[in-house]
Amino acid sequence: MENFIVLMRRLFSLISSFLLLSVAISCDTEIQIYPDEPNPGIVLNASFVGGNSTKTEFGRMTSTHSYAEVLWSYRDSLSLFFNNPTDGPKNVRLITKQSGGKKAVFYPDPEVQISGTSFVGLYPYNADASLSNGVISSVIPSVQTAKEASFDPSAMLAVGAASAFSSETELDMDFYNVCSGICFTLTANAGQYKRIVFKGNNGELISGPVTISAVGTSEPLASAADGASDSVELLPPNNGAFKPGVEYYICFLPQEFTSGFSMYFCTDAQQLPAAEKCTASVKFSRGRFAVVNVADTHGKLGKIRTGVALDELGTANCYVVSKPGCYKFRMVKGNDESQTLSGVTSVAVLWETVNTTTAPAVGSVVDNVVFNGQYIYFDTPAKLKDGNAIIAAYKDNDILWSWHIWVCADSPIANAQTIIGKSRAMLDRNLGALESNPNGYALCNGLIYQWGRKDPFPGAAQSYSETSPGGSLIATTAGALKLLPSNSEVTVEYAVKHPDAFITNTKNWLYVPDATLWAEEKTIYDPCPAGWKVPTTCKFVGSSTVHDLDNEAWSVDESYWQRVAGQYYGMFFTLSDGSSRSWYPNAGYLGCDGVLYMLGEYCCYWSCNRYGDNVYAMEMYKNNSTGKLTYTPYRGGHKRGEGNYVRCIEDK
Repeated sequence: MENFIVLMRRLFSLISSFLLLSVAISCDTEIQIYPDEPNPGIVLNASFVGGNSTKTEFGRMTSTHSYAEVLWSYRDSLSLFFNNPTDGPKNVRLITKQSGGKKAVFYPDPEVQISGTSFVGLYPYNADASLSNGVISSVIPSVQTAKEASFDPSAMLAVGAASAFSSETELDMDFYNVCSGICFTLTANAGQYKRIVFKGNNGELISGPVTISAVGTSEPLASAADGASDSVELLPPNNGAFKPGVEYYICFLPQEFTSGFSMYFCTDAQQLPAAEKCTASVKFSRGRFAVVNVADTHGKLGKIRTGVALDELGTANCYVVSKPGCYKFRMVKGNDESQTLSGVTSVAVLWETVNTTTAPAVGSVVDNVVFNGQYIYFDTPAKLKDGNAIIAAYKDNDILWSWHIWVCADSPIANAQTIIGKSRAMLDRNLGALESNPNGYALCNGLIYQWGRKDPFPGAAQSYSETSPGGSLIATTAGALKLLPSNSEVTVEYAVKHPDAFITNTKNWLYVPDATLWAEEKTIYDPCPAGWKVPTTCKFVGSSTVHDLDNEAWSVDESYWQRVAGQYYGMFFTLSDGSSRSWYPNAGYLGCDGVLYMLGEYCCYWSCNRYGDNVYAMEMYKNNSTGKLTYTPYRGGHKRGEGNYVRCIEDK
């Protein structure tokens, strides 16, 4: 897929993020440059909050290259509103002769007298602007003139306020940006364009008359006023033409374009050509510019995506989605953020399931999966469909890594539970399950894992079977479960390249066993979401059983209530409140041969602790003579090639 820069870098920060031209100037100290004849009256000391919002010029990049510093421009002017006790409301012009400073001193005309108890500033100066009841009325120009590596100075509004003089002759005022916008470069066709037009696809009002409230706060709010326009037109630079590879800016009202936006690259001054369209929902935040390289490349805007970051609390092999929308996550290996994938050429969904015996339609759980150099993006339907999906990143025909997307409106993380006597919470259902209550029948079963592998396989689609082997696996869009025999080629790297293949053997899926793949400290191959991990059970040291009640998941000391009658096959564990219970279905297992066994009769839940060449697990099985379940919290000897369930525990 063509490499491109995705819209809205660092979308949810209030601080601007750009890749901009560097200007070699130090901005660490206040610069005092006075007019030829300084006004002996009041002066205004102006600065932009944080030093990394945008204005009319861009300063040096920070060491992290994450933003460009603010600089006031030579002969900038602004409106100062105040209420003169004798003459009433005033809108006076102040000007600076400073050049390239993060702070600037503004002076009024010599004949202007400034007085009052509250002051509001508006950049740039607008003689027709007004202030009433704390609300400014001004204009974002609907026709703007391009400026190389910057924007039309008249288009980027900023506001500030001061409630008192900082000294007898000075006001201090911090300014906050009001607008948002788009930054873009053009192809070699740039010189042909007579104008460039930006519009929202739903007729959103984005320029013209505006009102600005909450002035003087970190969140000034701009709204369209009567006569507002649904477009902005950018003209070529004065006495010049657009150039390829140069960054240009269009400023407009911050808002969300729920159906995307369109740009028109007009070679004729009158006619609008066919639009280049972005159809994704895009939020333009105040003080931020979206960045799109070579925006006039046909089809480029159609590839633009935005998304809610799923990895804000940390990267993982599994991400939980509980609301419909657009999402993204970084292309890194598991929970190791330092292991960034390189050379990715494509991404794709390997399979989807809704945890029943009927496979869903392709794209009904997740859809529109794309990537850029850093993120994978995907959408859910507008009406969320609970299910599971596996997304893989490829380098040519080889899978580099894959991730489990767990879509569940009833969030297993939000509903985490703590078993009585324990200090760590656990998810309220098996990893990949869509229900926590046994009334959900087989939707409680979830997905199955081979020990040490990060990728899931279909679990049981029923709660009980009269025979063993018996019952069906959850149906996926990929068809029948793929089985691959273990041999000398089967390494961990081989398993990563074949995340959809259950590797069969008599004991261990790995040709050379590795007991470190899951551990008490979360590993890169742990299949749980960020903040959660495969649990610890008690361990044997020599011939002794060692308990760590604060950390282990289950123990013989817990209260539990069991039931195997009717349609319920499993066990309830009593929770810390003494009355609520957590359901553990007794949903069989996949043998090392990839066959489902003992559905409703037997089940294991993996731990991260090894037992010799095998593994500890929490085990339950039905006593056919009594109809009761036998429960063992630390049964050793389970083969790593089996497929069992995972109940994630809090990672702390």
